[in-house]
Amino acid sequence: MSLFDVSSIGDFSVPQHREPSILEKTTGNPVQNLLLKATQTLQERWPPVARNQEIHYATAGLWSSHDLLFHLLEQTGPADVWIATWSMTEEPARQLVQKLADNTIRSLQLLLDVRVQVRNPAVYAFIKHQTATIRTSICHAKVTVIQNEHWSFSLIGSANYTNNPRIECGILREGADVAAFHRQWIEAEIAKSKPFD
Repeated sequence: MSLFDVSSIGDFSVPQHREPSILEKTTGNPVQNLLLKATQTLQERWPPVARNQEIHYATAGLWSSHDLLFHLLEQTGPADVWIATWSMTEEPARQLVQKLADNTIRSLQLLLDVRVQVRNPAVYAFIKHQTATIRTSICHAKVTVIQNEHWSFSLIGSANYTNNPRIECGILREGADVAAFHRQWIEAEIAKSKPFD
């Protein structure tokens, strides 16, 4: 004997129409979900930049944070960049310096974890002597802000500025309010004004 009559439950099929999410109502743009397979490049799958864009992504490691930064800069044009990261290796550091030299990155502010001086001392020494503002702190955040007169992007995710063939995920958001939030705490920490005290 069953506890209840299954036929009395009714129809639980998913309706064809759905109510737009709060984000869709306020921005007019739906949130995009992007799963990039191990063989898919940014150029093949990443959508063009757009106002109020929000992309939640996961990737199997064919490309890294610096690749996404440079891909976005190709579309936004020259911009100021703020980065907080736990780790940085030589190739991304050299590419960042090259983008500074050719003015793709107009200014660069870096907040690196204090252990970068132990893990990658040559990288730290190299980038410290470039035209970037740099500070070490106890930092595990992975945030990049790209901002110019037309665009304000915030990139928050699991990936560092390294070549890492592991699954990584993150969120890209276009919007001045979010960019200002992340820019301000990074700048404050670089300036040693203790934003977290």
